[in-house]
Amino acid sequence: MLGWFLAAPAVIGAVGPAAASQPIPYAIVGCASRGAFHAPGQTNDGAVLPPVKTLEGRILDGKTLRIEGFLSPGDRFSAQTVFIVDNRCREDLIRGYRLCDPCGTMPGMPTGMLPPQPGTKVNLPAEVLRQFDHPPIRRSPP
Repeated sequence: MLGWFLAAPAVIGAVGPAAASQPIPYAIVGCASRGAFHAPGQTNDGAVLPPVKTLEGRILDGKTLRIEGFLSPGDRFSAQTVFIVDNRCREDLIRGYRLCDPCGTMPGMPTGMLPPQPGTKVNLPAEVLRQFDHPPIRRSPP
């Protein structure tokens, strides 16, 4: 019996490191209004994105925007690109969705990218683009 107990750590250690989930390409569609970007409820867990206050003086006000980037585990969104989807705010277009099907979330899994979505790319400075990033929501325990 003691021999099995002493051998158990060697067997447990042989399992190796656990693979972590990888970020997936993701898009958030929302509205630019009064210098802020609004996309209520558009993360996969229903968290509300905070308004982005860096659009002052931009020609984006009143337009529907699609922010493309990567959604990491824990709902951390990292923005990469902004597109104008419509020249007016259209609440019927507000949504969040994956840009891949299937999405390879573990190393070695296949990823199939969806066809490009319509829209006009907007070149924003990196410091403005980072303002679209969304950190995970801290939840208080029940």
